[in-house]
Amino acid sequence: MALRTLARTATTPQQLSQLAKRATTPDLRWRRLSRLAELGQVDLAEVDALEREDTNPDAWIKAVLVRAAQPTPEAKRAAWEALVEQRRVPAGMMREAGRAFWRPSAGDVLRPFADAYIAAVPSMHEGGMLWALVLSSGMFPAVGVDGSVADRLEETADRAGVSALVSKSVRERVDELRRMLRARRG
Repeated sequence: MALRTLARTATTPQQLSQLAKRATTPDLRWRRLSRLAELGQVDLAEVDALEREDTNPDAWIKAVLVRAAQPTPEAKRAAWEALVEQRRVPAGMMREAGRAFWRPSAGDVLRPFADAYIAAVPSMHEGGMLWALVLSSGMFPAVGVDGSVADRLEETADRAGVSALVSKSVRERVDELRRMLRARRG
């Protein structure tokens, strides 16, 4: 448990070095790579190598999520395409995918993806109820946004043609977002 916490929070060279020494299982190695990706320090050759070595059939998903955590416009664009447009990751992994994508440290890089989310809302129901729920909730833009985005999200959820399921999910997340924004303001 302590190593998982370190993998989520390490920032200093000493912490990252300790994590590198102690991350011996595939799970901890993926967690370490995810943290390095979030910090903009991941070596993609190491991601590729672990994807080949890891015998878990879902290793390719872990690799997609590590790449999604990178704080660059190119990485976020590629991740958005894979996660939302192509729906390459199984629906059951979308909440984890959303956490990998919407990292607080990538706030400025993420701003355009709030617009992409808003544009995607009317088609989120395509693929059925499960996809409607996991996309609308899991990929909701809770990072790098402000109250104006919350307003636009709410307006989009209320539009004719938006699935009732997606609308309800978006409105619930908007309520949560507004509470988070109020709490940040103090």
